[in-house]
Amino acid sequence: MKKIVCEICGSSNIVKKDGVFICQDCGLKYTADEAKKLLVEVGETKKGKSIPESKSAKQISSSVSQVNASQTQSNSFASQSNSAKLQTITSTLETIASKLENRVSEPTTIRKLRSASYVNNLNNARRAKAAGEWSEAVKYYNRLESADSHDFEAVFYSVYCRTMAAFYSTQKIKRPELLNVLASNIRIIAKNYDISESSEMQELFSRMSNDLAKLVSLRPMQNLSRNIKRHNYRDSIIESNINDGFAQCEVSFVDALVQIYAKDKQIVYAKLLVKHCDRCLDNYYVKPDVKAIMNTRIEDTLRFIWQFDPNYYEGWKPKRTTNPSLFELLGCGNVLVLSIIGIILLVLFVWGGVALYEASLRSGARI
Repeated sequence: MKKIVCEICGSSNIVKKDGVFICQDCGLKYTADEAKKLLVEVGETKKGKSIPESKSAKQISSSVSQVNASQTQSNSFASQSNSAKLQTITSTLETIASKLENRVSEPTTIRKLRSASYVNNLNNARRAKAAGEWSEAVKYYNRLESADSHDFEAVFYSVYCRTMAAFYSTQKIKRPELLNVLASNIRIIAKNYDISESSEMQELFSRMSNDLAKLVSLRPMQNLSRNIKRHNYRDSIIESNINDGFAQCEVSFVDALVQIYAKDKQIVYAKLLVKHCDRCLDNYYVKPDVKAIMNTRIEDTLRFIWQFDPNYYEGWKPKRTTNPSLFELLGCGNVLVLSIIGIILLVLFVWGGVALYEASLRSGARI
């Protein structure tokens, strides 16, 4: 008789639910294809190795050994002196304390013990993202997220790749909603940040920063006059919502970095914070009151960075927080504005001179 044996805990207590095979002992999920590869004959060996004991069998054998050990300890304990008994109790308490400390860090350790199928999905997801195959990357990142809800790479890139797919297709109406979801996921990652995974998270946030810049580069340049001429007010509203969504992503990323930097003062987070605050200051769709906060954050963070890297953003000065004028939006500088004013004054001067000349001619004709 064939049974599916879990590759992590060795249990055969696996149940099919919603098209996915779930190990009832360790909770690991398998697709149908992965489950077929785990089928083995009961009583035979798999790839030259004996089938692992079920979890229940392991627990029974462990319990028996613990009972025997406790009996031995109790016999020896009765024959010890008071000082020896005190020393035994102290060492026992220290052992319990060390076990409790290990148990506190257990979720992080378990999270890093990833199965072969998990690693395959991760490699396929990254490969598809690098090739720009967004729909394929979404499929693999969704698998990763369903297997581990604390896999922050999957939490971010499952929505990121779906958003990129929307921008490279004609799904305009979905873009603002996806950008809002992406901003929300960034806040979730910051809220559940684990300082014990600092080095791993620094590398992840650096990649997230670069990929977010690529996404923002797809921001549509709004052309209101074109849309009004074509009576295309709907597209104008969608483009405005998209630009607001981009601004929200940038601000959420800054807020996430502020929250993480307060827990884990790393130079990587500090530099990313300055970089994204500066990008928010250059974003027309970020509100002026938010931009004023960004200036303050840059100043405070640069003081910390300059202790280690004095050349980083050297000579930086606070930027303006008000939005540019109509002339600046049209790409017009101060020279053009002054030229227009000069032309208007010249027309008024000529018109006044002509009026005076005509008035003098009329007065001469009367005489």
